[in-house]
Amino acid sequence: MQTFSEFKENFYSRVKDFSLFDCQDFNILKVVLDGLKVNYAARGRYKTYMFYNELSYILYLRLKRILGKGEKTHFGRLKEFSDRKYLIIDPGRLKKNENGNFVSSYFCNFYSRLNNYTSISDTTDHPELVNFVSADLFNELQFEPLSSDERLLRKDLLKTFKNIEHSGIFNPDELLNIKISIDLCFRKYREWTRILKVLRPQQAFFVCHYHKEGAILAMKRIGIKMTELQHGLIAPEDIFYMFPSEIKPVRGKALFADEIWVYGEFWRQRLLQGAEYEAGQIKVFGYYLHENNLIPELTASRLKDMKGESRVILITTQDKHPQEIIDYISFLSKDILEKKYNYRIWVKPHPAEKKGTFNQIAQMKNVVVLEENLDYLFKYSDMMISIYSTTLYDACRYNLPAFALYISSCADYVNSIVDSGVAKLIYPDQNPIEINETSGKPLDSGFYFSNCDYSMISV
Repeated sequence: MQTFSEFKENFYSRVKDFSLFDCQDFNILKVVLDGLKVNYAARGRYKTYMFYNELSYILYLRLKRILGKGEKTHFGRLKEFSDRKYLIIDPGRLKKNENGNFVSSYFCNFYSRLNNYTSISDTTDHPELVNFVSADLFNELQFEPLSSDERLLRKDLLKTFKNIEHSGIFNPDELLNIKISIDLCFRKYREWTRILKVLRPQQAFFVCHYHKEGAILAMKRIGIKMTELQHGLIAPEDIFYMFPSEIKPVRGKALFADEIWVYGEFWRQRLLQGAEYEAGQIKVFGYYLHENNLIPELTASRLKDMKGESRVILITTQDKHPQEIIDYISFLSKDILEKKYNYRIWVKPHPAEKKGTFNQIAQMKNVVVLEENLDYLFKYSDMMISIYSTTLYDACRYNLPAFALYISSCADYVNSIVDSGVAKLIYPDQNPIEINETSGKPLDSGFYFSNCDYSMISV
């Protein structure tokens, strides 16, 4: 399996002239990277309808409209939100607050401070928390007739793809994934253009500039200021952050946000090593995610009882590496029991983890799988382990010793975290209890996570 670093090295060793990806007033470098990295073709058959001849594509859209319901219930409601200053595109990750109610992990603090916004979320689990669910809007808009501008854009995207195809850089499988990504981008551009022309916000907030190329192109053309908020880990190995300097000639039109607001100075300095954002576009906003500072009495009592007189090793999982985590916990559980260490293992699954993934290890005598808020678990833990999660950085906010578990397929990410100083390296046959956890200088958590400056948002 190719590491992220190997993917980057392979891509940039082949592509030298990024004007290859130019189309009209923008550049689809990120669209190409999206297709290659996600590997859409491996997910099953996907028909790239925009690549059909124009008449066939127009007839396809018309047939879908005829067969569809035709009523635009959700899109019709957008007019009620016209001219609100802010648009918030919420990824829909939720957590429970101190009262046991679901709140937005990323934007709860925005919602409580602003009243002049429209929120569109990717989640359908709790649509009552936001104004719109994106899938509802997209389902009503995806088969709209092509405008004259969209006809021209489609033709120019096909020309750009032909240039990519004739460059000889990419193999047939890669070209298929690029084609799928272009089709998806065009679809999202058409949907977002119709949404944004009704809403007309002045500024949009969102996390992750990647996989949003269609939306970003629509915002750029309509003239909406785009602010990306740091969503988690930023590392030199990232495909969509810390781009090489070679992309600078196309940076201004390669569908990045206008600016990015980060957790702390550490992350600003990291981004300055990349080429996607200039210094003036990178601003320290602080740690803005929702935190539960007050633990509900019943939860606190439960966690206290579970911990007892033992110390706790907290392990946070990552959805792409469940088996590696299961294997390590199996080893660690057995080692702790055999050596009679007074420790217990608490496992916090990643939000994207499939239900039941860790049922096997939950049966172990000294292992508990918990769905409690991570904020609570940190306060009752004595050390923590993950692979390359942002939670390793979060641990320094609680003065917890942290360990990055070495997995060969993501060794670049693991080593990067260790090099940053927030965690020590631990191998799959090592017990963290036996590693000197007190050596080294205490970390300045404010360097990584400063207090949030909400004055940067004008109400």
